[in-house]
Amino acid sequence: MIDKDFSGLEKKQLKELFNTRIELENLTVIFRLKKFYHASPAKIKSVINPTFVHIPKKLLFEWIETKSAEEFVEAMRLSYYKIEFEAKVVKI
Repeated sequence: MIDKDFSGLEKKQLKELFNTRIELENLTVIFRLKKFYHASPAKIKSVINPTFVHIPKKLLFEWIETKSAEEFVEAMRLSYYKIEFEAKVVKI
């Protein structure tokens, strides 16, 4: 729909907006699966949407493989999304 109905800067901004939303949803799912369900890295990778905007796929997959839920939150605090974590209190 965006590709069909929009062009130029507007198209680029809309795509970034929607893809960022998807990426944030992925981060939420990853945290919940790690914290509450102790899901395996393979399970986590199988359920997230393959959208990578501000965190490269390789880095995100590394976090999925090696970080606990608490370490994942700490890594997020150092990422592009640090503003989101500074604005909200995340209780682990």
